[in-house]
This record gives sequence, C-alpha cells and structure tokens, in this order.
Amino acid sequence: MKKVVFLFLLSFTFLLFLPDLLTSQSLDFACSIKSSCSSNEVCLFSFISNNSHAATCDHYPLKICCTGLEKVEMKGECEYGEKLVVTLANHTNSHLGINFYPIKVCAKWKDYPIVLAFKNNCSSDENCIFSLAQSENSHLGDCGYYSLKLCGKKIKDLVLDFDMGGPYLLREDHSTVVITGKISFAENSPVNNSFIEAKIIKDGIIQKILTTYSSPNGNFFLVFNLSQPGIYLAEIQANYLVSSVNLTKTFEVRREYERCVLRTLNLTGKAIDWDTGEPIEAGTVIIIIKEKGDVFIGNIHKGKWQLNFTSCLVPGKDYTLQIILKTPTGKISISHSKFKAP
Repeated sequence: MKKVVFLFLLSFTFLLFLPDLLTSQSLDFACSIKSSCSSNEVCLFSFISNNSHAATCDHYPLKICCTGLEKVEMKGECEYGEKLVVTLANHTNSHLGINFYPIKVCAKWKDYPIVLAFKNNCSSDENCIFSLAQSENSHLGDCGYYSLKLCGKKIKDLVLDFDMGGPYLLREDHSTVVITGKISFAENSPVNNSFIEAKIIKDGIIQKILTTYSSPNGNFFLVFNLSQPGIYLAEIQANYLVSSVNLTKTFEVRREYERCVLRTLNLTGKAIDWDTGEPIEAGTVIIIIKEKGDVFIGNIHKGKWQLNFTSCLVPGKDYTLQIILKTPTGKISISHSKFKAP
C-alpha cells in the first residue's frame, strides 16, 4: 500500500511542477523543458527538477528540448560549427560547469549559428535556456530558479569590408599586392576566427586563391605577387559557422614608367596592447608601401619596433605606408600613414 501511495504522489508532484517551468521562445529558435521532446526537437540533456543534477537525455524524466538543432553530442571537444552548451562531470547524476568538466555538451544548429553566453539577465533579443547555481560544480534549474542564465540568440548578419590599395606598379617581374580587411557582426562587434577566402580574377580567369582567418579583433590581411599588368577583381568571401558574406573590389597593376630614385627610410614606433594598455613584448611588424607593393618585415621587442629599408621612390610623390602589427596570440592592428618621397 505504501508503494502505491508513493508512486501516486510522485506522479502528482510532476503534474504540479511542469507548468511552472519556464519556456524560452523566439522567432529564431525555441527551447523548452518537458517530459519528452517532439519530432522537430532535439534534447540537450535531462534532469529531475530545479536544484538537481544533469544526465544524458535517456536518464531523467525532464528534458531540455530545442527546435532548429541538427544534433547534440556529449564528448571531449566540440567541433567546428558546434557550440559548447555546458560541461558535465559524468554522463549521469552529474554536476555542471560553464567550461569546467571534461564532458562537453556540443550542439549544432541546422540553418543558422547561435551565440550562447552565461549572464545574469538575458537581453530582449535572447532566449533563456536554463540556469545554474554557479559557474562550477553547480546544480541547474529552469530560467527563473538561479541567477546565472544561459542566454542564446541567432547570430546577426556579417559585415565585410576590405581595402585593396593601388594602383600597384610592376617592378622587375612582379608587383606585391596587399589586402587588409575586417569582418564584424551587424552590431559592429568583431568576428574572431572567420575563414577568409580571396579569389584574384583577371579577364574572367582565377589567377590566385588565398585563405586566412580573422584575428580576435576581426582584422585580416593577405599578401601576394602578380606578374602581369591589368585590371583585377578581388572577390572575398568570409565564413563564420553557417553564415557567409561576399564582397568584390577592383584594383590595377601598372608597369612602372616613372623615374624613381633609391631612398632609405628609417621608421620607429611603439606597440601597445589596446585591451591592457601594456607594451607588447614580442611580435611582427609589416610595412607596406601601398602604391609600390614593397613589403618590409621586422620584429616587435618590448613594445617597440624599428625598420630600415630601401625603396625606389619618385621624388615629391605622395605614398601611403600601411603598418601591420601582429602578436603571437593572433591580434592584428592595421594603420595607415601618408608621406612625400624626398
């Protein structure tokens, strides 16, 4: 008799509890807490109630179910195109952490990338998915239970811009061309680790294909040589997760007919980390004379750099120096300075 009463009370408790759980919904994606996921939803993980542990989806009665998901996996590392949701200590009866435990819950959305972040309050364009008691060794609950909430939103459109420079002059048998650019989200925040592909086209034929990745501040640059004069197209595509953006610009390579004179230039500068205000201990400085395509490379040492180089310049002509500073951690700074050849 006691066993029957216990089962009845347990079932009755769940019937009272389920309506109180919060549901996150928006036009972009939706996540909800329920006893079973529908056919168009994928389960993130399962749990018992507020203030409880987590487990794989087949272990506990309550599931966090999300639409728009292609798959969810628990594994050691998330792959490219997947988002880390949370980490678990074990596959069952587990505490949770933001990025603390070895088992990572990795989710891949079908048609668009999602930004996930733990914060105290989700903004109006974000969905709350669940909440944690703390960042490590934590229990979880619905979005109204704890103050540390997992907020998610669809990534906004990407914005790409780049500078071709030029016209470039052929010296001897080639001209060095430099592309500098930046990739950001629509709200102007930088895109880190965006895959950049550039196609250099002349007369409808692809001459070169170059690739790189954007730095943490969204900057990127490409340096390459061309041996023929003419009008070229630079067709650049930036990719981030499943989002992409394209932009095409023209540039010219000319033969050098102006009479130039060899000049030696001495440049010095400082390298300061914008985020910390501290001198950059080590790194690389790249100087480009944009109208010439000349490239000179030196080193940053304890926040300072110095470069001596020789270039054939037309006396009295205006030139543009492009100065690129790059740190070992991948940060890139790009600036310009005008000068008149002596």
